Amino acid sequence: MKQEEEVCLKMKKENEEKKEIKMKKEKEKKEKEKEKKKKKEKKKKKKKKKKKKKKKEKEKKKKKKKKKKKEKKKKKKKKEKEKKKKKKKKKKKEKKKKKKKKKKKKEKKKKKKEIKMKKKKKKKKKEKKKKKKKKKKKKKKKEKEKKKKKKKKKKKKEKKKKKKKEKKKKKKKKKKKKEKKKKEMKKKKEIKMKKKKKKKKKKKKKKEKKKKKKKKKKKKEKKKKKKKKKKKEKKKKKKKKKKKKTTT
Repeated sequence: MKQEEEVCLKMKKENEEKKEIKMKKEKEKKEKEKEKKKKKEKKKKKKKKKKKKKKKEKEKKKKKKKKKKKEKKKKKKKKEKEKKKKKKKKKKKEKKKKKKKKKKKKEKKKKKKEIKMKKKKKKKKKEKKKKKKKKKKKKKKKEKEKKKKKKKKKKKKEKKKKKKKEKKKKKKKKKKKKEKKKKEMKKKKEIKMKKKKKKKKKKKKKKEKKKKKKKKKKKKEKKKKKKKKKKKEKKKKKKKKKKKKTTT
């Protein structure tokens, strides 16, 4: 009996030990799996980080490229502007040169005329000696006419100048008027478009309102029909009940 008890105790102990080993193994297995999962998560995080970094770098590159392109465009624009400026300057210079040339020519002509006049005067003076009294009168008249002519010429010149100035003024006024008209037209167009938009919106709103009203009406009619049907069925039931009672 004692031996049997000992065997039983031994078996129990062995069983407990086995159970403990099994539990230990299971615990180890669980921890291993946990570790594996942790590693996997770490790897995943690393990968994600790498991807993010790559994306960031790509965007940075893209930004840089865009900036470069913008600067290139700016440079080109600046170059063209300078070119235009140079051209304008050249044109102005040529105009000035032309004006100077014209002035010189005019002065030369004037000088020539004056020399001619001087010669004429000299000749007249010579002739004056022969017929002093007669010539004196004649000369006076001529001088008067000359003055008149000069005055007339001057007046004509001033008139021409004035006309030119007025023409310029008129041109400027016309340009201003044109621009004003253009602006007004643009404004009118915008107002028209705004009105059109408003009208469209109003129409849409009206349509939706109509639709809503129709829907409501339909719903109301449906409800009415249902009510009518219910009433009819109730009446029918009542009639049936009455009939049954009479038969009984």
